[in-house]
Amino acid sequence: MKITPNGVALFAAVEMARKEKKNQKCDLLQAELIVAPKMLSLERFAEIFPLEAGVKDRVAAFTKNLGKANIDGVTVALFFGGDECAEYVKADLREKGFVNGAAMALLLFRLLLPIKIKKEKKGEGYSGLYFNNGAEVIFTHLQLLCGNADILEAGPMFFTRYGYIISSCEKRIYGPVLEEQAVSSLIYGACARRGVVDCRKILSPLHFVKK
Repeated sequence: MKITPNGVALFAAVEMARKEKKNQKCDLLQAELIVAPKMLSLERFAEIFPLEAGVKDRVAAFTKNLGKANIDGVTVALFFGGDECAEYVKADLREKGFVNGAAMALLLFRLLLPIKIKKEKKGEGYSGLYFNNGAEVIFTHLQLLCGNADILEAGPMFFTRYGYIISSCEKRIYGPVLEEQAVSSLIYGACARRGVVDCRKILSPLHFVKK
């Protein structure tokens, strides 16, 4: 199965955010896939970016269920921003003992979300607003992925994950994601009940304690 260039760029940004969260730096080849993406097979992409267990097969199955032959940017966005990923994260959080408000914050933190970025407050990183069908969530202390300040010139809508601003996004890609999230009882429920997600606190190992 092939990944289109815009699918590769977003997929690479998603994986780079995961590595950054774990304090793992990307190599030159991995970084190049964001700035100069090209058509790749899913197998080759997984060689460049070692994926979490099961993700390669889940992405392939998800793409087939959408009736698509290739993995494009919309497919990647729907996979990491929709119920497929949300249900997986929910099960993982439950297994680790996170419930209630902590679980909702961590769920939104780990999903791919289209957010309107606000200007940086000195020393506090960036903040952003997620708005969808009446539900609003403010994200604070967002960071730029790999310190790429130039990305903000593409604004104002960006995909975020793990507290990082990972890529700019066009409505043709983030529109389907918002539609999917609006009808998801899990995702929309978390958005409707959680007004603020402080990414700096989530990244602190002392903030959430297992119940």
